[in-house]
Amino acid sequence: MAYVHQIEKFLRNLRCSTESVGKLALVSEEILTNIVRHAWKGRCDGWCDVTISAEQVTGGTRVSLRTEDDGPEFDPFAAQMPDIDAPLEERPIGGLGIYLVKNFTDTQNHQYRHKRNIVTVTMFCPTDAD
Repeated sequence: MAYVHQIEKFLRNLRCSTESVGKLALVSEEILTNIVRHAWKGRCDGWCDVTISAEQVTGGTRVSLRTEDDGPEFDPFAAQMPDIDAPLEERPIGGLGIYLVKNFTDTQNHQYRHKRNIVTVTMFCPTDAD
């Protein structure tokens, strides 16, 4: 997905660590893939906005990724987390993406306002060593 490359480029320009760039790329892909797959079922079109912002802090950058979509209300962070210790054959399909989002980011927030889902995640990205 082209947007993931843009996010990666933005983070590399900020000198975020390679590990942080990879994690936030995965987080953004997971969130946006879920919107595309689930927010507009039964509809011909949909609307989504993505904003990424950064604030320089001691030792790195605090990055915020915000998505807003016009799908039905859905809080991905309210879903029950998968039992990652259960044997693979006993695990239901799905849920691992949001598990990764919650584990890779520092904060996660969902709001539903004006018939729009607003998901915001933040992550501290240490500066890559020169």
